[in-house]
Amino acid sequence: MKRRWLFLLLFGAVTWWLVVPTRGWAQLENAPLDRLVELAQADEVNDRRDASYEIVRREAFNAQTIALLATLLDDRDPQVRFHALIGLAHAGPQAEAAIDKLVELLNDRDPQVRFRAADALGKIGTAALPALLQAWEKSSSRARVEIARAIGIMGPSAAEAVEVLRGGLDHEDRQVRSEAAAALLSVAPNDEAIHQRLVAHEDPDLRCMGLFALAGMPQLSPSQQQWLWEGLQDSEPVVREAAIVAIAKSRLPAEKKEEAVLRALKDDEETVRLASLAAIPKAGLPPTELAKLLLASLAEAETPETAGALLKGLVRLPQPLSAEQVQVVLAVGARGQLPAEDVVALLRRSGPQIVSTLLQSLEHHPQLEAIVAATLASIGPPAQEAVFNCLNHPLGVVRRAALLAIGDFPGDAFPAARIMAMIESDSDPGVRSAAIKTAVERAAEEESLRHLVVKAVNDPHPAVRVQAVMALTALDIPRDRRNELLRARVEDADANVRLALAQAVTSLAERELISPILGRLAKDAVAEVRLAAIGGLSRWRPEDVDDRLRDLLRDAIADESPQVCVAAIETAAQWQLEDPVTVGRLANQLRPPEQRQVAALEALQRLGKKAEPALPKIEEALADDSPTVRSAAIAAVAAIAAEDVSYLTKKLIQALDDPAWEVRQVAAQRLGTLGPAAKLAVPKLFTMLASEEDSDFASGALREIDAAPPEAIDLFMQHLDSDDRRTAFFAIFLLGKIGPDAKRVLPELQKRLAAAEQDSSSSAIRTRFIRQAIEAIRGEE
Repeated sequence: MKRRWLFLLLFGAVTWWLVVPTRGWAQLENAPLDRLVELAQADEVNDRRDASYEIVRREAFNAQTIALLATLLDDRDPQVRFHALIGLAHAGPQAEAAIDKLVELLNDRDPQVRFRAADALGKIGTAALPALLQAWEKSSSRARVEIARAIGIMGPSAAEAVEVLRGGLDHEDRQVRSEAAAALLSVAPNDEAIHQRLVAHEDPDLRCMGLFALAGMPQLSPSQQQWLWEGLQDSEPVVREAAIVAIAKSRLPAEKKEEAVLRALKDDEETVRLASLAAIPKAGLPPTELAKLLLASLAEAETPETAGALLKGLVRLPQPLSAEQVQVVLAVGARGQLPAEDVVALLRRSGPQIVSTLLQSLEHHPQLEAIVAATLASIGPPAQEAVFNCLNHPLGVVRRAALLAIGDFPGDAFPAARIMAMIESDSDPGVRSAAIKTAVERAAEEESLRHLVVKAVNDPHPAVRVQAVMALTALDIPRDRRNELLRARVEDADANVRLALAQAVTSLAERELISPILGRLAKDAVAEVRLAAIGGLSRWRPEDVDDRLRDLLRDAIADESPQVCVAAIETAAQWQLEDPVTVGRLANQLRPPEQRQVAALEALQRLGKKAEPALPKIEEALADDSPTVRSAAIAAVAAIAAEDVSYLTKKLIQALDDPAWEVRQVAAQRLGTLGPAAKLAVPKLFTMLASEEDSDFASGALREIDAAPPEAIDLFMQHLDSDDRRTAFFAIFLLGKIGPDAKRVLPELQKRLAAAEQDSSSSAIRTRFIRQAIEAIRGEE
């Protein structure tokens, strides 16, 4: 999921960059159209961007601007091309003259270009249909995807394409099949023969599409109803998921929908059961019947995922549960299958009448203590009397739940004396601990409470000591006495008490107390305690840290626990430790697990040149098995060796051969920051333009380097006629960047320029690039 959101964010950022004009656009808002047409063909890229944007914004479409936009589809700048594609799509049928060029772009390597070209062709309408159908037979798979998408946009008016699209259903490429099916459902939405073909197709995705199409039908024939029902018995879980959702949305009778939901809730596959839950609201079942259905399924739920989904369905229903239904929910909750907050949200609606049921459940399910307490507290005042009475209950778990609930009760009805007495006298350590917590929350000003907490710090049971230590920092206890008690707990025999101590003192602002305590705990035998201590140290500002704490943190960098080590590394970076000892310790942590390696590399990267002694170890990380580690290592090398351009360029060029695209991307980006000094990398970056994975960041690096070595002349000449537009343009562009050293290719470039100038169909942008390259090689720029 995280990757999906990252992709959407990146896609949005790229689209924003492509669409938004430069600041100079405001000056063109009132410019005449002739001026915009002139600027859209200018040498300056910002002029072309702004003028093309303004033409599209005005929707100033006529024969001249349509021809111009078609020409701009060959522009080197992606923003200009993007504006042209959007403009042609907005022009719709007026853009008929651009059909051939748009069809050509359906084979472009850039998926955004292909998508926008298909959008434009679809909006031009059936005038583009003959060209699309003709292109289908000779096009690549990725172009056929876009052809089908364009036809789908045309809808029923493209009926002529049905047979071609039918053939697409059997294409070897999955995406072609999917887009052909989508287009068929758009062009012939009510064709029962097409529905039958889809629901019986060997591709599960197409069977799903067929089922979803049936769900939207205003009236289902007996055959179509049967196909929906058969979907519930499909061998593929994903098809059964689609079937239950489609049935819920369909016009089938309510009793049929209920029967389908019941069947799907008992499916062997978890995903199908979850899909049935999602479909229930769409099925239109009465709430009472729905509650019974959900509770029956909840009792039989086998996994936390299914149980949790069923519970959320119950929470969405308005009516309260009966005592018997509450027992079902609590029994499932006792198995640890339900989110506590959802259980509380559901049970609270039933009000005080379920208090006895809740308390009785603790006798058999003590693990429900927290859920019962939270539910009682959320019921509030109506449950107070019953909860107060539970303070005398013989079961400790019931007394604890009552104490926890009282801590959240509103109002002044609070048996303070009774609860404080329990801190000292109750036989159950858990009750004594809960009594401290509740009393601190509700009676912090009581002098007797402070006395009891001080005494409880030495309670024989660690759970009580934990709560007492946490309470010491929340109560108004004399500072010297409080600090004495806190220091004494550093040597507590129980690790949980020491952990509570680390967390408690972190909330204080007394350096003379905190520093020695956290210093001792940072060397604790238990890793969790050490981690809490390092977390406490991270709150210190660099200027407030003394040498003793710095030494302690350097030692923690070498901790045997990866979690402690990472926390120490991050704190060292925060404290700006830059000395050789710290660098050495960081370098020694460049070993698995990945989290530790990346943290150390990022810390070394922040140190820049001061981390130079660590370079040998970082170079070893460049060969690590993890792409994430290798990417971090590349970034660290680039930051540390920024002044040694020769060494850095060599390492970055080597990284361009990495098998992982994310590592190649980091290397290319770092090469781009070096500018012309990295021109030795240009041949390698140029060859990467042919890779769909690498072309975008390779072209970005080439633009930033803005130079090329003479050794690449032959390479560029070989690609002047590349079928890939980007590669061909970069070959011309980079030849010009070589300058006079490329004089031997002038005759060939001049020959191409003459041919381009005589060929009316030749791209004006390409012609201009060749002319600029010739001028640069002659030294005329």
